[in-house]
Amino acid sequence: MRRAGIVVLAFLSGGICRAAFEPRETGAGSFFPDPGRLGTLDHKEAAFSYSRLFSLSDLSVSGFSFASPTRLGGVALKVAQFGPPAYREQEFSLSHGFNAFSRLNAGYSLKGLFLKIDGYGSSAKFGLDLGARARVTERLDLSLAGENINRPAFGDVREPVPSLWTSGMTFRVRPGLTAALGLEGLGAASPRLRTGLELELSPALSLMGGLASGPSRFSGGFRARRKGISLEYAYRHHPFLPGSHHMELTFSWAGPAPAVQVPAPHPKMDILSATVLDLAAVHGVGELTAQKVIAYRDRFGLRSADDLLNVPGMNKRVFFLLKDIFAFGPARP
Repeated sequence: MRRAGIVVLAFLSGGICRAAFEPRETGAGSFFPDPGRLGTLDHKEAAFSYSRLFSLSDLSVSGFSFASPTRLGGVALKVAQFGPPAYREQEFSLSHGFNAFSRLNAGYSLKGLFLKIDGYGSSAKFGLDLGARARVTERLDLSLAGENINRPAFGDVREPVPSLWTSGMTFRVRPGLTAALGLEGLGAASPRLRTGLELELSPALSLMGGLASGPSRFSGGFRARRKGISLEYAYRHHPFLPGSHHMELTFSWAGPAPAVQVPAPHPKMDILSATVLDLAAVHGVGELTAQKVIAYRDRFGLRSADDLLNVPGMNKRVFFLLKDIFAFGPARP
């Protein structure tokens, strides 16, 4: 390739059109660019995404991602493509996340970056992402993620893909309401601030909104869920250009069955008094599912074990584990 002076679109933008809620909590796509989230994965997910930047068809991004728990932690694959045939960017990622300590998860992504420009040829580079996520309390999470930390460069002029570090904080204000705060571009001259809120109106519907700086803009959207299917849409405003649209369809189902069946404790613990740590301690029930169960219980109550089936992302394997181990009774007043 003779030159790559226009490599400024998808690769240089970091996360392509991240949705309204920053940082995102669900969907296989949420593990990119923060592989540290994979450490809490307890089920399989496949996601199809499409983004139209600034409402222009030539600036569209399509992608597919798949994530699954393994004995060594969570693993995810991603394929994404940006641009028209005359200017085509592609990214292939393999990510791995694991539990480093009791409350700390870490992960990394190995990425192949491919660029093809008519009249200039093609080029391929390697990228490396790192991520870490810490559970400070049952309501507060802290995260740190670095994208392209090896600074791959394209073309004879060696135009680098920027190395981008982002810190984040997620706080569960109350059942059904989560707030997030992130600082993108740590160490840069002008870091960008991102804030977001997600309000769960029901187990089937959530509303999301966010604000960001550099330049100042807002975003909004929704997430609709039914059984193992989730549909997400987000609109991102821009002060000078048309807005951007993002859609993602996610399918989730049970992960691998636990190797050892844990007998029910005697007497059974009351599900109404259980904590996230109590649920996550059950072999085969991950921390992410435990959070969803507690959030649903605190918002809607759990009158019987069958109510667990209304928890977003619940599958039969986890349902029977919790039904056998915990005691269910009338909802708290």
